[in-house]
Amino acid sequence: MENTPRNFRVNEMPRVMIALRSLANHSGGVQNQGAELAKMLMQGGSDVTILSLDTNEIQDEFKEKFELYGINFISLTSATLFSPEERLTILARAKRGMEVFSVLKKYRPQILINFMIGSMSFTLIPAKMAGTPILLAERNSPIMYRLPQYRHMRGFLFLSMLLCKTITVQFESYRILYPRFLHSRIKVIPNSVAILPARFKHLDNAQSPLVIGFIGRIEIQKQPLDLPIVAEALRILVPNFRMEVFGNGSQIEELSSKLEEHAVTDKFRIHTQVMDRSEIFSLIDLLIHPALWEGFPNVVAEALSLGIPVVGYADCAGLNELIQSDRNGWLGSRQKGPEGLADLIAHANTILRNPSGIRLKEECIQSVQCYQYEDVQLIWIELILLISFSTR
Repeated sequence: MENTPRNFRVNEMPRVMIALRSLANHSGGVQNQGAELAKMLMQGGSDVTILSLDTNEIQDEFKEKFELYGINFISLTSATLFSPEERLTILARAKRGMEVFSVLKKYRPQILINFMIGSMSFTLIPAKMAGTPILLAERNSPIMYRLPQYRHMRGFLFLSMLLCKTITVQFESYRILYPRFLHSRIKVIPNSVAILPARFKHLDNAQSPLVIGFIGRIEIQKQPLDLPIVAEALRILVPNFRMEVFGNGSQIEELSSKLEEHAVTDKFRIHTQVMDRSEIFSLIDLLIHPALWEGFPNVVAEALSLGIPVVGYADCAGLNELIQSDRNGWLGSRQKGPEGLADLIAHANTILRNPSGIRLKEECIQSVQCYQYEDVQLIWIELILLISFSTR
């Protein structure tokens, strides 16, 4: 039989290593995507190892996933005690690089998947020394590279991507945001959408409060400080509402101060502990997502898959790929600010309380059917096989 990717047998699936900077103390989209990709490839027949810079114990949820699916996990710094945040000397970088090289020679992966550009900082040179093909899985919108902190290194990062066999992005519109010399290396693979079992909550009468959920890191990218301003405007527009905030981060204290400043503390409940997603979604009627940018906003796709519409800003990369106004949510102008989001929420409240809300929920579910797990898994497996086949 001719050796082409489409007729490879399961026992011919390549060995894969996935490099992540850190799993410990995280349970966000990127970390879950890394674990999910490892599971996808294991189920497809690959032997998968995850390599990270963790010095701390990773969460039980990841340990259980890795154990359940037979995924190897290596904490690179168990021997060298370098933390992901630590700025290393040249000597320390060389020592860490040799450790990565040793790991690659020991486990002999046929493909190294760098999960986000950050992991290439400790794997790129060792992987080239070991002759291991590199795949860069971008998890953020390339708009990120326009931020001030990337100004001096942007050119270097793009040039380093030339050393990768393939670069995966989550939407076709992201391709043109990279330099033209990288376009041919880019493959579009969206995230899969987890279908979560949830107890649907319906706005069945005027006495039921509209429950608005925010799910994400309490950090500047997610713009949580817009929430108190939205709530202040909603006091007049939709008096019967409540906001449930699920997350933690560097702006949590500032958020609490803003709630008092705008006199909306009584309208908020903040949950900083990690909760089961299905439980979260069973509590809310509407998701608010005021982020500056995204890669593929998993929480938005999960909400839609459960019939929960989403409100956010039209200029948010990733979000504007998933949301179509008046079909599965509403996108407003950032120039109108949080008050503009409050107007959209008032509009949503009217729709969700009448029969047209049922049709809206059906459209939400329908809008993410193209991101089913099995379909995305097949694209990944075919890409892995193609890279493996081309390097044999």
